[in-house]
Amino acid sequence: MDQLVIENFPVPKAGELVEVSEGIFWLRMPLPMSLNHINLYLVDEGDSFAVIDTGMNYPDSKVLWEQLFETHCQNKPIKKVVVTHMHPDHVGLAGWICERFDAALYMTQTEFFATQAGLADGIPPETNIQFYTQIGMPQEFLDFVAQSPYRMSNIVAPIPHQFRRLSNGGTLTLGGNEWQIITGAGHTFEHASLYCKERLLYFSGDQLLPEITSNVSVYVMEPNANPLALWYESLDSLTVMDKNTLVLPSHNQPFKGVHPRVGVIKDHHDVFLDKLVCLLNTPKSVYDLTQELFPKVDFLEMPLAVGECLAHLNYLLAAGRITCDQSGLPYLYDRKSVEIKT
Repeated sequence: MDQLVIENFPVPKAGELVEVSEGIFWLRMPLPMSLNHINLYLVDEGDSFAVIDTGMNYPDSKVLWEQLFETHCQNKPIKKVVVTHMHPDHVGLAGWICERFDAALYMTQTEFFATQAGLADGIPPETNIQFYTQIGMPQEFLDFVAQSPYRMSNIVAPIPHQFRRLSNGGTLTLGGNEWQIITGAGHTFEHASLYCKERLLYFSGDQLLPEITSNVSVYVMEPNANPLALWYESLDSLTVMDKNTLVLPSHNQPFKGVHPRVGVIKDHHDVFLDKLVCLLNTPKSVYDLTQELFPKVDFLEMPLAVGECLAHLNYLLAAGRITCDQSGLPYLYDRKSVEIKT
């Protein structure tokens, strides 16, 4: 398949299921943000169900889950809770569902411990302030961060203290089929997705989306990280799939066309990199560049915008295409001078 094809499934309404393949059901949960939904999946295992991701710990989602338990699960319990990664819209209600049904939690090791860390006290305010000062954020944003610290525990229920590890190259049995575990980094640390070669199905999580590109950010914990390099590697690992694979993503519609979609996403990041180099006609901070690239972003979404910008800058630094002057605050980025040979 040389082009992306959106599958013509009806989008599930609140509290409803749509069967996308035998024994596999698509549902949607609302999100209180600009990206207003997440796709979740139930896999019928005969006497029970497995669930792929859970939605955010958000009252509306709990109400819809209760409705689904009562009307669609036919009194069968959920016994496997598979979480692709630690972002709140994916792991938010995992602990709640596990506790309700005494279900087993399946995650990669890194994502499990990252969730546990996030549910703890979090990053000290002074560390956040230092990070955002280095990248040139204005004082009003620094005040906002100090007064409104992010608390993962507000939107993620406590998760179990025990889990079953998803490891790259391993397999997980769901619905009587073996699913290959594919892990990737860049969007998060060790995101897990599941591919069934026998059925040509792929639970992609956020590793492959049909319409939007997943955020690739540098976070305060590792300011010199190069997640974009890891993201490119993760995208390349998906091209082993059969071209007719049906992708079941966490956002937007199910689709076919793994290979062309991977190409489009990589092209998107290539263009972003070139655009940054062009903008560095004078030395600029991360915030300066973010204002030019995302002029309408608000304070709530600003961490994603500056994190994405910094991820691309760190990639350019590693490639030797730009420089970074850290002699003062904020840090300033500039094009690398090119020797012109005659």
